[in-house]
Formats: sequence, C-alpha cells, structure tokens
Amino acid sequence: MPPYLRHVRTEPTRVRRPTPRQLEWLRCGLDRPSGNLPLFDTFGQRVSNRTMKSCVERGWAETRDEAIRDWQLCQLTSAGRRVLDAD
Repeated sequence: MPPYLRHVRTEPTRVRRPTPRQLEWLRCGLDRPSGNLPLFDTFGQRVSNRTMKSCVERGWAETRDEAIRDWQLCQLTSAGRRVLDAD
C-alpha cells in the first residue's frame, strides 16, 4: 500500500447507538420543559459524568451555559430526539 493511503480507514464506520443507561437518561428529557436532562436518576443517584459526556460528544445532548454549583446542566438536542424515535 502506498504511504499516502496508510491513514485511510478501510473498515466500515460503525454507527453508534446509545447504551441502555444513556437511553434512560435521554428519555427523561422528553417529559421536561426545553428538554432539560436531570442530574439524578429515578433512584436519586447522580447521573454519571461519563454518561453525560458521551451523550454530549455524540450530539445527543448539549450543555447549557448555566451551572449549579459544580454540576453541568444538559438538555436534549434534536439529534437526541431522533435517536430516541429510532429506538
């Protein structure tokens, strides 16, 4: 293979699907005004920063400008709604 083609990906790209935990968190935004996503789950446990961060990175959620103490607030995006509709 020529050196200028070594960086080209040959395997097909994988479509990312939300994990069950991510789906559960994103669904909470459907029932809330402006698609606001909760900081705590139904059992009163803090939603994992990893869950929030991965949803934001994939475009399913977006961070809001305001923060409460050191907690980042998020809301559901149109891409997140599409993912939930497809599920």
